Amino acid sequence: MDQQHLQYLVTQWLNGAGTASEEQELRDLLKDQQNDAAVTELLYQLADQSPEIQQSPHWDVLAREILQADKNHLPSSAGLGDEGSLILPGNTPVRRLPMLRRWWWAAAAVLLVVSVAGYFRFNVPGRDPGLAVVQPPNKELLPGTDGAILILDNGRQVVLDSLGNGLVATQNGSQVNLQNGLLRYEEAGGGSGVISYNTMSTPRGKQFRIVLPDSTRVWLNAGSSIRFPTAFSGKERSVELTGEAYFEVAQDRRKPFLLTLGNGTTIAVLGTDFNVNAYTDEADIKTTLLQGSVKVMANNNAQVLIPGQQASVRTADGRINLVRDADIAQAVAWKNGLFSFRGADLETVMRQLARWYNVEVEYEGTVPVRRFDGEIDRSLTFSQVLKGLTTTRINYTIEDNGKKIVIRQ
Repeated sequence: MDQQHLQYLVTQWLNGAGTASEEQELRDLLKDQQNDAAVTELLYQLADQSPEIQQSPHWDVLAREILQADKNHLPSSAGLGDEGSLILPGNTPVRRLPMLRRWWWAAAAVLLVVSVAGYFRFNVPGRDPGLAVVQPPNKELLPGTDGAILILDNGRQVVLDSLGNGLVATQNGSQVNLQNGLLRYEEAGGGSGVISYNTMSTPRGKQFRIVLPDSTRVWLNAGSSIRFPTAFSGKERSVELTGEAYFEVAQDRRKPFLLTLGNGTTIAVLGTDFNVNAYTDEADIKTTLLQGSVKVMANNNAQVLIPGQQASVRTADGRINLVRDADIAQAVAWKNGLFSFRGADLETVMRQLARWYNVEVEYEGTVPVRRFDGEIDRSLTFSQVLKGLTTTRINYTIEDNGKKIVIRQ
């Protein structure tokens, strides 16, 4: 496609000077998904070079045309609502975009054709290394689902996502019940007094919820596990976590809730809501507090958090860094069905995608320098998410029947 000719067609449209044939030609170009990256880049350039163009009455109309261009990803009746929300049939707004400049919505519209429920802007430093080489996967990879493995104290493993609702086990005074994707421990009486432990693990591509014996609620992200007693009979409520989880801890001032993480990090809680990211392949363990109060302890250091703060513990040396005004929405985005990035590098983005879609990521040569901002719905297929990477000029191929992505400089 001739970039200069595309610019002419878009400019004619925005100035209201295009002929009927020119407008139809532009619509035909928008329908071709191979032109997405070129159109997106052009919209950014026009808005940056001539900010007043966003006042054109034809600007929002063009955004609507872009959204309607891909019939495979959006219903024909989809459109734009007030303040940039995307409306699907039935007048249901999928997601309201942040109140940014009007041109930002139009520039993101091409990517909304792919991501449907969010926006994703990419900052590419340095000169243009060329367009991406995309190879569609041999097998479509679907997003993660609810699922987990429960390991009982006797070593028996129960695959929870293959069970129906009902009683799973009775252990030392507790009944374990499964109801619509929620595993719940409830006191049953008649325990032997012997403390036994269970472990619930979510493989990559799975997530699950659990209510612990003290009524504490836990959301477990993909590739995570939690170890806990079947009854909290001592002076403390101690559990262990690897990976990521969101906690709503039941209040009990007589029994502090202690969460043990990697690298000797411990979180002391009375009753509060917080998120913990403690994956072993991340450089830091991050604790983000939404309500209440927690104390993060590591390497003989301690930091008390108040709501809105985040403690970041370096796994290398246990040093605690405090973020006073944490991005709460980003920290819990996964629980709310989103990927959320703020200046994230490529490796950070791909680690999250790899856990949720259960794929391997391999880099050949130097890892490309890219920064990512925005949100993506976790219900999208892997190929839909990857299509957004084409605008960053990332070179990659899909191998091993869609189970591995190889990224090249």
